[in-house]
Amino acid sequence: MKYRIIILSCCLTLPVIAGEALQEIDMRGTWRFLTDDNLNFSKKNWDDSTWDTIRVPGKWEDQGYRDHDGYAWYRYRVKIPKSLKDQGIVLRLGKIDDVDRVYINGHFLQGRGGFPPNYISAFNWDRQYLIPADLIEFDQENVIAVRVYDEWGDGGITSGPIGIYSQKIIGLDIDLSGAWRFMPGDNPEYAEFDYNDRSWETIRVPETWESQSHPDLDGFAWYRKTVTVPESMKKDKVILVLGRIDDFDEVYFNSIRIARHRSMPNRIETIHSDAWQQERFYYVPLHIIRWNADNVIAVRVYDSINTGGIYEGPVGLTNQKFLIQYRSQ
Repeated sequence: MKYRIIILSCCLTLPVIAGEALQEIDMRGTWRFLTDDNLNFSKKNWDDSTWDTIRVPGKWEDQGYRDHDGYAWYRYRVKIPKSLKDQGIVLRLGKIDDVDRVYINGHFLQGRGGFPPNYISAFNWDRQYLIPADLIEFDQENVIAVRVYDEWGDGGITSGPIGIYSQKIIGLDIDLSGAWRFMPGDNPEYAEFDYNDRSWETIRVPETWESQSHPDLDGFAWYRKTVTVPESMKKDKVILVLGRIDDFDEVYFNSIRIARHRSMPNRIETIHSDAWQQERFYYVPLHIIRWNADNVIAVRVYDSINTGGIYEGPVGLTNQKFLIQYRSQ
């Protein structure tokens, strides 16, 4: 569990308070359900007509599966109106005991916790997953598929709000979600523009690193991303949006440190903080940007306990006008 203890320190993050998400579609009720495990169950056209039905939210132990520990799948069909296309569309699934991976129309969305053999429980996480608009078939039937693993005790999509919500989003000039270079450990050379990161692995952003082959990683790790910035962005202040990071971060742009969120520790230690809940918005000095050319963003991250990394979006480059609009909504 992350303890919500506020630590007062120097912080370059712009304070942003997100508005409440508004429910657009209530998905509580009957879902298709099967106590089995097959990744083909994520496909949109998979025939689930012979599956059982189950009430969501609710523990599966209370619905005829008292002795079941292990894997199970949920599926639900939902029509999302085109009127939501220009908004942030959030899938809320409440709390899931213990581990989940969520798919929409066969495409992986997000998940929390770690499956065996690197099991990590995420039973106390409130699942809120932003759905990219290009994964949605608007005004048509979409299939939400949820793979769940329960280690012991209660299992399933157990409690909380279930449905499609709309939420204000910040406009991005450049979307930086997707593949980033990633390296566990700590080395100041990783911040340098000319550092060769070709041997690094590729990791999805935003997403926890525990769900991407690093289930036991606590401590330091680095992310790097190369991006071309058009000269058209020169007309306003440029802001780097890094969503939420668990727990602390330092950010470098073309070898120059532009921000630090909280104080980074000098060694691996347990630190209880609310830093993981804060949105990151960092000004990029215009004079360090290489216009119409490659720029390198390097992010040094320290995770104290539990999940870590750039775990929740949006992630990208925007301008001050969009940031002001976001904050005023």
